[in-house]
Amino acid sequence: MEENPELQKLLKLKEALKSDLEKKTGKKIEPKEEKKQKIQLSEDLRKRIASDGSVPLNIEEIRTPLDIEKTCAEIQCERLYGYAEKNADQVRDKLLAENLKLLITMLKGRPQEAIRHFERLYVTSKSDFVYFNLLLAELLAGNDVENGVATFLAEQSRSAYPLLMMLFFSLFRYKNFQIVKKTIPLLLKTEPNELHALFFQMLQMDDKEISKYCSILYRKNEYREFQNIAKLLPYFVNKDGTNYQYTLDALNKKDAHHCSRLYYEYITRENALEPAEAMKCPLGLYLAGRTAIQNNDCEKAREYAKRLNAFNDPYGGLLTVALKFGAGKGEEAIRLLHELLLPFERVIVTWLSGRQIPCKGVGTLTNVFKKNTIIFPIAADFEQFQQILTESLAVWDDFEVFLYPYEELRCFFGARLCTLAYKEKK
Repeated sequence: MEENPELQKLLKLKEALKSDLEKKTGKKIEPKEEKKQKIQLSEDLRKRIASDGSVPLNIEEIRTPLDIEKTCAEIQCERLYGYAEKNADQVRDKLLAENLKLLITMLKGRPQEAIRHFERLYVTSKSDFVYFNLLLAELLAGNDVENGVATFLAEQSRSAYPLLMMLFFSLFRYKNFQIVKKTIPLLLKTEPNELHALFFQMLQMDDKEISKYCSILYRKNEYREFQNIAKLLPYFVNKDGTNYQYTLDALNKKDAHHCSRLYYEYITRENALEPAEAMKCPLGLYLAGRTAIQNNDCEKAREYAKRLNAFNDPYGGLLTVALKFGAGKGEEAIRLLHELLLPFERVIVTWLSGRQIPCKGVGTLTNVFKKNTIIFPIAADFEQFQQILTESLAVWDDFEVFLYPYEELRCFFGARLCTLAYKEKK
C-alpha cells in the first residue's frame, strides 16, 4: 500500500514532540493500554441477544397476541414463531411459558388444538389474559363466543381484557359500530393509558390529539406500524398536508407489514400487494371489488360483495350500494347507505367531480378535476339524509366513504389475527 506523505509528516512531528517532552521531564513516556470496559447486560437483554437479536420480543412479557404486535408487527411469521418456540422454555413463570406455547399454536392456524389447553390453563390460573386467549381461539376456530364474552365482562369487570375482547369481537364479527363506540370509553376508564386514549381520540377524529398520543407511543417504541394508519386520514380531512405526506411516505416504507401495504393501496390506489395476498382480509376484498367496478366488471364486484356480506362486513355494504346506484336503483342505494352509516354517526367522505358515472359511493371516478374531503355527519332521519345526499350529487359526480376508524382499529389487532379471523368464513 502506498504511504500517505501527509500522514508520515504528522507521525514524525508526534515522535519529535514526544522526544522533546522526555528530555525536559527526564521520564520515558510509555504507550497507555486501553482499559477494557466490561458491559453489563441485564439477564433479559442477554437472552434476547443470544437467541435472536433481530427479533425485538421480550418473551417474559407476552400474555396475548397484542403484546407481540406491540413490537413485532413487521417480523415475518416463520421467524417470529421459531424464535418464540426456541425461547419459550426460558420464560421463568410456568404459566407464561405454557401460555406462550399455546399462543404460537393458535397463531400458526391451529386454534382448535389450543382451546382445550387454554381451558385447562384457565381453570388452574383464573387469569384474565388466559381467558382472553381462550375466547380468541374459540372465535378463530369459528365458534360462537358471544355468551363467553358476556361472561368474561361479568367475571373480570376490573380488567381491560374483557373490553379488548369485546372490541375485537365487535370489529371482526361486526354487528353495529355503536358497540365499538361504547366499548372504547369504558376501556379508557378501566385502564387509562396512551394507547386507549389514542383509541378514544380516533373516535373524535381529532388529528392533534391523535398525533400527540401517537408521538408518545412512538417514543416508547410501541405499535409504530399502527400509528401511521391511525393518523393518516385525520391529517387528510383536517387539511394538514405536510403531516399527511410525511405519514404516507412512512407508510410506504413498511414493506414487510401487510396492513401498512394494503392501507397504502386503499388511500393511494397504487398496487402494493399481490391480489391473492391482499384478499386474505376484508379490506383487500373491498379493494378488489372497487377495482372490478372501475373496470365495469359488475359480476366480479357482486362476488366480492357477497363474500364480504357473508360475515356482515360493512365494506360489502359499500360495494352493494355502488352496484345499486349502477343498476339505476338510486333510492334503494341511498336507503341501504343510510342503514349502513347510521351507527357510525359520522364518517369521512371525499366528493369527486370529473364526469358522470353510474356506480357511486366507492370513489371509482377517474380523471378527477376537483375533490373535497369532509367529516360528514349522518342525519338520523332518512328523508333528511336522502335530501342531503341528493343535493350533493347534483353538484358532485361521485363520492367515496371512509369508515374511519373501523378499519384502522382492526389494523391495531394485526394481519396475523385478521387473516385467521376470516379464514373460516371463506
